[in-house]
Amino acid sequence: MTDKTAIQINSELSEPRKTNQKDDAQRDFTFIHINKNAGCSIEDALGLKTAHKTAQVAREQIGSEQWQNQFTFSFVRNPWDRVVSQYHYRLTINKTNLASDKISFNDWVKLTYQNKDSVYYDKPLLFMQQIDWLVDADSTILVDFIGRFENLESDFRYVCKQINHPYNLLHLNSTIHDNYKQYYNDESVDIVRRYFINDIRIFNYMF
Repeated sequence: MTDKTAIQINSELSEPRKTNQKDDAQRDFTFIHINKNAGCSIEDALGLKTAHKTAQVAREQIGSEQWQNQFTFSFVRNPWDRVVSQYHYRLTINKTNLASDKISFNDWVKLTYQNKDSVYYDKPLLFMQQIDWLVDADSTILVDFIGRFENLESDFRYVCKQINHPYNLLHLNSTIHDNYKQYYNDESVDIVRRYFINDIRIFNYMF
């Protein structure tokens, strides 16, 4: 793939990036699973084990040459929606005692994304901006395709076509909640905006 900085591809990310078909003689794709972006469903559909690692780490593990010869992809999501999903998922599994010692969504956002309270901000990787999962030290996008949670079905069909895999997507680890906008107050909207400023700018998201 041609190296491009995150800023340079800003105008291109609203549509799937076209890539060449790869040799399907072996598993020649890598999925970068950013949490709360339907990653478990995608891994299940492709027969992959659950793994959270950045594109830079994945490339280092398999080597640059093999990485260049693979179809590499990930999915991103509206940050405000993703944060609501993350809160409800952690509430469901009682992560950091969030269910047993429940706090409100807006308090959790402030403690986690503004204060970075170690009780709630327990695994920094899972709270990173999504673009940081996908770039190298020079802010160059490493993956061939960035799908969107909002276009999950059509974008995953595109992925399946690229890797010659049947489309079979079930929704796993999904959380049930109202429209994300109903959970925010003015302060928490701004906290998420400031924290995910690069995601919002590069992927053209808005509240």
